[in-house]
Amino acid sequence: MLKATLRSFLAHKGRLLLSALAVVLSVAFVAGSLIFSDTVSRTFDRLFASSSADVTVQPREDLEAAVPTGAVATVPAGLARQRCWCGR
Repeated sequence: MLKATLRSFLAHKGRLLLSALAVVLSVAFVAGSLIFSDTVSRTFDRLFASSSADVTVQPREDLEAAVPTGAVATVPAGLARQRCWCGR
């Protein structure tokens, strides 16, 4: 069985070479992707840790008055009749 396998490898050198090349390239691509994503993640972590160390956030105005209560502002009926151009 081993003899037949080695004979097949030697008979199809091009197929063996291209298969080995495909395996090497795929392993290199996966390793490169993992290294790249780790490098980018670490770079952004360091960037954000150094740039926002002493940040205090405060509103510019009083937000209590600007919070909507759920009431809908409506137009008075008299004004709506005056502005309606629907032929009435």
